[in-house]
This record gives sequence, C-alpha cells and structure tokens, in this order.
Amino acid sequence: MIVLLNDLSNLKKNIEREIANHKDNQPINISLEFNENKSTKKDNFNLINLKKVIAKIQKDYPNNEFKFEITYVKHNDFSIDSDKCKRLEEINNFLIDNYKSELLIRRDKELDRSFPFQSVINANRQIEKIINKVNKAKNDNPDISTFEQFMIIYEEVTDFIYKEEERYDQLNASHWISVVNSDKIVCTGYASLMQELTKRVFKENELLVLENDVDVFDKSRDELVSAHSNNIIFIKDKKYNINGLFYLDPCWDSIENKDEVKSYSYCCIPLGDIPHHKFFYFHFRNVYQYNLEESYDKFFDINKSKRIAKKIPLIKEFIREDYLEDKNSLHYYINNYESLDNKSIVPINAYINAFKIIGKQKGLKDEELSKFVKERIEKSIAKTSYYFYTDKCNASLVNQSNSSKQSKTMKR
Repeated sequence: MIVLLNDLSNLKKNIEREIANHKDNQPINISLEFNENKSTKKDNFNLINLKKVIAKIQKDYPNNEFKFEITYVKHNDFSIDSDKCKRLEEINNFLIDNYKSELLIRRDKELDRSFPFQSVINANRQIEKIINKVNKAKNDNPDISTFEQFMIIYEEVTDFIYKEEERYDQLNASHWISVVNSDKIVCTGYASLMQELTKRVFKENELLVLENDVDVFDKSRDELVSAHSNNIIFIKDKKYNINGLFYLDPCWDSIENKDEVKSYSYCCIPLGDIPHHKFFYFHFRNVYQYNLEESYDKFFDINKSKRIAKKIPLIKEFIREDYLEDKNSLHYYINNYESLDNKSIVPINAYINAFKIIGKQKGLKDEELSKFVKERIEKSIAKTSYYFYTDKCNASLVNQSNSSKQSKTMKR
C-alpha cells in the first residue's frame, strides 16, 4: 500500500482495506511517499511531521502492528542540497533506530528503482569529486574549452573497469548511484554516469549527452550479438569549431586494467562513420529522457532548424510502435546515418590539448607528459582507423598526425 504524504485524504480508507485483507500475524506494510513535485510546501517533509503521521496511525489502530517504508521522490535528479540532506538524515536515523528500515530515494517515474538515502549521499560526494577536477582544470587553464572539460569527464568515466554482476542482479551495475558506490559496472552504468556528470557541468545548449540503446550486429554472421547501451552527444565548442551530433561509447573505450594505455576510438565519432565499423553495425533503438528533435533544435541555428523541420516534421511522442521505422522521425535518419547537415568533426589538436590538461592533472611533466599524449594519440588513431572507415574525421586525424611528425623531422 502506497500513500502520498502530500495527500493523506485516503489514508484511513487504505489502511482499513489493508487490515481487512490481512490474514497472517505479520506487520502490515505501509509505504509512505513524499513527492517533491506534487507539493507546494517543499519544506513539510521533516521528522516532526512524519512522527505525527505515524503516531496518528498507531493511535487509531492500536491492535495492529505496522511496518513503515518511507520514500522521498525526487523530481528530476538525485542531487540533494545541504539543508534538505540534514532533514532527510534525521528521518533516515529515526527509521533505522525504530523500524529497522532506511529512507529510500527514487526519481519521479522510476517506480522500479529506489536507493537507500546513504547510498545517494555517498554517490553525490563521489560525483562532486569528479566535478571538482573539472573546476580545478578551469582555474588552472582560463581558456579551457567545452570539449576539453568534457574530456576530463570522459577520462574519469572510462577509468572504471568493466565488471558486471550476475545477470539477475545487473541493476547494481547499471545506474550511476550503484556504480560509484561499488566496483561493478556494465555498459548502461557507463552511459548513466556519463549523462549524470555532463548534466551537472554543462548547460544544455553547449553540451548534452543522451543515454542511448543500440542493437549490435555481427557483420560476418549478419546476426544480433547483443543489446548495448552507450551515448549520443551534442556538443558546441567555439575554440575548435565543433558543432555537431556524435556517437559516444565510454564502455568500449574503458580500460581493462590500470596500466593500459587508453584509446579514445569511440569518442565523438561522426554518425557517418558508424556504418564503416569493420566488425559490427548498430541500430539505434531508443534515446532516454530527452526528445531527440528538441535536443537537435537547441544546438543548431534557426535557419538550419527550419531546413531540418521541412525535411523531418517534428514528432513529439515516442508511444507509436513504428516510431523507429517512421521516415519522418529523426531516429530513422540516425539509423540510416543521414548527416542532417551535421558536418562537424573533432580536430586532432582538440584531443592533444585535452590530453595535455589530463596529463598535467595526473602530475606529469615534460618528457613524461609528452609520452603520455603521444601514446594516447597513436593508439586512438590506430584503433579508430582499424575499426572505422577513414572518412574526413579520421583522415584529419591521420593527416595532422603525419604533419606533426614531418614538422618535427624538419626541425631536427
């Protein structure tokens, strides 16, 4: 039985129905929820008011034993400010001491997944540590660009080593709260963590990461290998003239051990490159939380958006079963790898400069820093050229790398 603490009008009716249907000697379970999105009084969820509700239930039904489960429902994220945190901590301690229960936190509309209060707090602290690295880089590098800041986050996320739970318990490895609280992570965990971090650092009209599902097909056998989670990224960066929509896969770019030279072969790949992967092809099945068309509209100028709108009438609903195959859908165009006027690439100097910033944050200097950058660039180019067709993006990587080598030779 779930009762909203925001609306107790049906509390008596619900409890009496539970009592009437209760047949054993076990306590009657009562789930009380406070939904911050359904209350005009944001501050009325506190220990004093909760105690009053529980005391009234126990007074009105003295012959019954109750077990209380309390859930705080967040509107759109899991961040908790310090004042609210203090109030929720009091409730959590009260439940632990009196009912052998913990305060649960979940997001609105995520009915199947709640997290203990303490795990949410711990996860937020870990997230803040990563965000602090971005803030430190901004202080140390006043001209740091959007892409360079993003790469610091990508570095942190891809530092997690893939380690999954048993199939029946993969929820513990698929949400960013569970991921940063444990040593378990699967593809959905990488995508979830990537989205959460970028959402907290960037404005939506400069960088937006979307969690995405794809079906991965083996080209040699022409059959489905597995479902897979990754990201789509919209990014604007004036410093490097980046303004586009890219494919992003932090899971496939993650390291397998701490001593590995990291490759960025799935970082900001143009959609036009995806069909040319040597071993696999991908079908985009879903993009969570945001409407793709609305996201696309945020990133490109009005005239371009009007041209896109003429080409793709904007569809706002995802409920139609044939949406992915609808030729009026942006999903359809992405799955068919249409460019959508998205000609932007990430130039090699953007990666080089980002690696320099990351290396300096790791305390590297001079020759050690140069080696760090060189090894990453060479491995990324080698793997990207091996996995993907050498189009404009990858050709620019190779050509600029060769130019850099030639200029060094000429200097010597």
